[in-house]
Amino acid sequence: MASNQQTTPYTGSLSEDGSSLVFSNVDLKLPGTTVMWVAVSAGHDAPLGATSLSFTVGGKTSPSTTVVVTPALTVSPGGAPVTLERGGSPRYPGVEVRNNGSQHIPLQTVTTVLPADAGMRFGVPGNPGHQLTVMDDRGRTTAYMGTISDDGQSLSFSDVDLGVPDAGAGSQSVMWVCVSADDDAPTGTTSLEFAVGDRVSTSTTVTII
Repeated sequence: MASNQQTTPYTGSLSEDGSSLVFSNVDLKLPGTTVMWVAVSAGHDAPLGATSLSFTVGGKTSPSTTVVVTPALTVSPGGAPVTLERGGSPRYPGVEVRNNGSQHIPLQTVTTVLPADAGMRFGVPGNPGHQLTVMDDRGRTTAYMGTISDDGQSLSFSDVDLGVPDAGAGSQSVMWVCVSADDDAPTGTTSLEFAVGDRVSTSTTVTII
């Protein structure tokens, strides 16, 4: 783009490894100031943090403006705090998943871990609860059945649709599991851990009374 704000597109030739583009016969509209740019996106496994492209114009090389790669999604405590009564009814702690602007979030693996030595279980005695419930941004729910670890302290769920729309920056969903407290569970506050893909968060606060 030249200083008079007029833009001219050029089609480049992509290298075999996909890491560079070459443009020929580019009119820089000099003298004056010209700005040029290319379109880029980040894969879901791209390293997070700041980086930049390298532009070479007429044998002179410069980094581009800074490019900051952020997570496609974030996970944080979601829903109201939960109160568990020793030997009482189950409750449903969970997390909120937010789309940071990704155009496509693939199916994810979700793992939920109980706090150590908290006297908690998934479900209730005699009726284990190995289900993850996901509520999308429209209030629709989907249930997933999980696989429990040998020690009963974690549940793993495969191919979970997070229920956040593609390209919906700021769109969010909520997910939760069913837990209860044993008769001799220590009283106090604690929380579960949710891992959604490579994002990890505590659940809403769980208070055992």
